[in-house]
Amino acid sequence: MKKNIFLLLCVTILFPIVNCQNKINAVDVFKMYLFLNKRTFKSDRSIVKNDSTYLHFSDFLYLSLDTLQVYNSIKGAYYNEFDFYKLSQFGIHYKDNSTYNKFHVEFGFLGYYILCINNKTGICYRLAGFDVNDFYDFLFDFQSIYLQNNMRKVSKNTFFKKFKVENLNFLCIYKGLKKQKKKTPICLFKNEEPMSWW
Repeated sequence: MKKNIFLLLCVTILFPIVNCQNKINAVDVFKMYLFLNKRTFKSDRSIVKNDSTYLHFSDFLYLSLDTLQVYNSIKGAYYNEFDFYKLSQFGIHYKDNSTYNKFHVEFGFLGYYILCINNKTGICYRLAGFDVNDFYDFLFDFQSIYLQNNMRKVSKNTFFKKFKVENLNFLCIYKGLKKQKKKTPICLFKNEEPMSWW
């Protein structure tokens, strides 16, 4: 009896600790991608991107992320494996004015960044505002997970019709990446690019 109580107590105490270690910190992931997305540092173009520069960048930036709503009507889709986060210009705060001048994050015309995190594998997908868009990787992984769990494929058309996330237009992103038109669709605008009017 004492062994059972001891075992139950250990499981009760250790499970949350082990479970917490597997949770991905979206704010830290966002900071890393924002740092890597920066082209240059406005105050001093000789600043090199390295781990110590990242630590300064990360320490002086406070982020408040919005979790985006997912609308899914694909039967058997395990969409809860994916969390979608949005950073708007109102969700970023700098430690002081000198930090703002040194580490300012551009929000361009689009005005926000969106990142998706697979909370089981830890894989991250940049879906809006960044210099790179990882939508093809996200779609491939979504379809692979669906096939693995349901033993059948989900078509792209079904995905575009039945899987929606607020502030994202997957069909626009897909077509924009596929066609590589001269005129970039709004869904693929990069926040670090200077705003230009055609």
